[in-house]
Amino acid sequence: KINTTDDLLRLYTKAGYRVFEQLFVSLSGEYEMHFSPIYKPNTRERKSGFASPMRLNLALGLDYKPVKGLSVAFSPLAYKMVYVYDTVHINQKDFGVPTGQRVLNDAGSSVRVEYLWRPLRELSLETRFYMYTNYKTVELDLEVNCDFIINRFFSTRVTLHPRFDNSVILPEGEKHKMQFKELISVGFAHKFY
Repeated sequence: KINTTDDLLRLYTKAGYRVFEQLFVSLSGEYEMHFSPIYKPNTRERKSGFASPMRLNLALGLDYKPVKGLSVAFSPLAYKMVYVYDTVHINQKDFGVPTGQRVLNDAGSSVRVEYLWRPLRELSLETRFYMYTNYKTVELDLEVNCDFIINRFFSTRVTLHPRFDNSVILPEGEKHKMQFKELISVGFAHKFY
């Protein structure tokens, strides 16, 4: 009766060594994992579940920070690992893992752009763009979050999240499509000093 739409643990880290004033050699890593089962609408067919999928992205390259709040990282050496624990109930091909396997190991390059703009104390816009390619397929991910503080107790968030991934293994005759996720939320917030 209740269907989880998004259940994701995401950890991201980045370390850099300054080469020039605004340029760094950087090593970054991102880990993502699902916890609870997510079902296709109005069915008992699972789209994802615990550790299905589990993703690890590692990247070595240059990070350019021309202004405060902006980071443009280009990594000519990138690694992507996708692991699907439950291949009985979940179709691993939905995550680019071939039939009969649980793990996809892939090497390529990536670009990550992050920007945080805060024109007012009550308003902030955070943008994250990620692109990974192994020169055969491409994965594009854009996430835009706008946070607005209404008053001392209430805030709102508007999220736009388009995504494209043509590494997914589709049945014959189907084409890859752009995915969109939009979210508007109003929340209660209180700071404890």
